Amino acid sequence: MGTRAWVTHPRVVACLGIGVAAVLGYLAADVGKTHLSLGLAACAFPLVPLLLLRPMIGAAAGIAFLPFEMNVIGGSAFGLNIAPSDVLLSLAFAGVLLEAVRSHQLRTRFVALRPLIVPFGVYLVAALVVIAAHPSTRGVVRLVQRCEVVGIAAILGGCLLTERIARRAFLIFVVAGVVLTLLWLVHGGRPAIWAGQKNPSGQFIADAALVTLALVRSRWRIPLALLLVAGVYATESRGALIGLGAGVAVLILMSSRDPVQVIVRGLLVVIVFLGIFQVLPKAERDRLSGETSSVRYSDHVRSIYARDARRVIDEHPILGVGIGNYLEGDPAVLTLTDDPHDVVLLEAAEGGMVLLTGFIVLHLGAAFTVIRRRRRSTWAPLALAVEVAVISHSVVDVYWVRGTPVAPWVLIGLALAAAHRAETTPAVPAGDPAGVIA
Repeated sequence: MGTRAWVTHPRVVACLGIGVAAVLGYLAADVGKTHLSLGLAACAFPLVPLLLLRPMIGAAAGIAFLPFEMNVIGGSAFGLNIAPSDVLLSLAFAGVLLEAVRSHQLRTRFVALRPLIVPFGVYLVAALVVIAAHPSTRGVVRLVQRCEVVGIAAILGGCLLTERIARRAFLIFVVAGVVLTLLWLVHGGRPAIWAGQKNPSGQFIADAALVTLALVRSRWRIPLALLLVAGVYATESRGALIGLGAGVAVLILMSSRDPVQVIVRGLLVVIVFLGIFQVLPKAERDRLSGETSSVRYSDHVRSIYARDARRVIDEHPILGVGIGNYLEGDPAVLTLTDDPHDVVLLEAAEGGMVLLTGFIVLHLGAAFTVIRRRRRSTWAPLALAVEVAVISHSVVDVYWVRGTPVAPWVLIGLALAAAHRAETTPAVPAGDPAGVIA
């Protein structure tokens, strides 16, 4: 290709145009003395058409950057924050819809996700009933966010990501988990703003450890997983440690061929963790077992959260107080909160038995569909392990936040898509590896 042809190539022109527009956007925001996030948004805006036309790029990048939960809007809208991964995944979802509509394949593109229609539909109907009883803009916005966390993530996993791209995206996710681990280890529990708050950071690192055990196939698999376990420990998030333990148990159970292998693997994991616990300094053992003043204070505050939530549930048992309307506690003693740090109590308080039933159906229904397809999908064990890890953590912490629940729902979509391909791909007769026998 000659110099003139190279310079005038459409892709080169497009890249130059995007670059120039990004620089001009940043300079305009900087001259206007606006918030840095607006300048970053101006830089990124020219990429929107590219991400809409190539949704695979946005989906893979969104998954890879899930662990970095920095807020890109510089504030909070209706109690929500928006992370880079939210923007990337939403644009990828819009790109999927545009492509499906343009190619008249809207129905066929989503066929793999049919098993999720009933559980997701039950939760959506329950949420709409609660919003009808307690109408508010905040409630609608919160519900849209929950649909993004569950629906968009599952659709991207089930309808867009190929096996190869998904594997690469989650391996980059592991690299991001390692970066988070190093931030927490190097900074002694007080990392830079990019590392985020300890509980979501701990859960991201725990998810990365589970992905490592399931996807990494090299001699670095176990050392890398142990490094990530150290990262979970460094965040001091007991909920993440609980989730990690539950996820490892599920991974062992679903990946083992027989009960003997389950027992052997389980015992090895228990022995390793007990050995690590025993060699820790006494102060660290006390922290993990809840024998320090800071941990006892944290447990006391959580017990107040739970008491307040149960009182609200007793007062509003059927339809709760409305999605996004929960706010209980005493500001004088720093217990005022809009989330009781227990997803079961939050669902029951916001929507009573109606919303709690929908939430249970959503997660048990999704788990059941994945378990049924465990023999036909290599993603099924990892999907269920990460989902159980996140739910286990959310029983003692927050569930409906940006980033944290996205990974398991992407994996659930991947598991269903892989199972669907296995069901619809014709079997190749024995002795005909190329599939040429009529």
